[in-house]
Amino acid sequence: MRRLNAGIIPAGEALRTEGRPAGAGSIPALSANIIFMKLNQFTPASCPTNPRGYNKNAFLSITSRGVFVLSAALCVLLKAEEGDGIVISQDADEPENWFIAKGRQGFPLKRESNSSDNNRLKFSNIYLSNCMLKSLELQALFEGHKNKTIRLRINDAPSENDSMILYPIINTNPGA
Repeated sequence: MRRLNAGIIPAGEALRTEGRPAGAGSIPALSANIIFMKLNQFTPASCPTNPRGYNKNAFLSITSRGVFVLSAALCVLLKAEEGDGIVISQDADEPENWFIAKGRQGFPLKRESNSSDNNRLKFSNIYLSNCMLKSLELQALFEGHKNKTIRLRINDAPSENDSMILYPIINTNPGA
């Protein structure tokens, strides 16, 4: 038996509808004591694909060895290719806020060769990794792990500063 609204229906029994054809949004009539609920329906048409302002596939991975890996979606977002430079910036007034941008004076990108996805690019810098993890209070995630990786999502709503297009790095709930 399964419970539905104010009544109990034996499993497999067809639902009756009063004055409406079954399906197409009709509400099942179970008894005269039905409690009608105001429901919020979530369907692909009613849900935004990007409710929090980030591309779920655009992320920056940081390894315990200081390697930064840009996902294929992040490379597309930044229009980054092998040999381009990547600049990581920190807000001096709010040090927990970090940004990523494409820039000539940035860390040169290399193709990630040991990946099944040839569209990912990487660079490494242990000093930057340590600074970032410390300011975000994420160093504990790496303790006792030699080959640990965390993933930080990227907000796909850029801002411009000093003629550089900056994409915020979302620093909450890093994926491990």
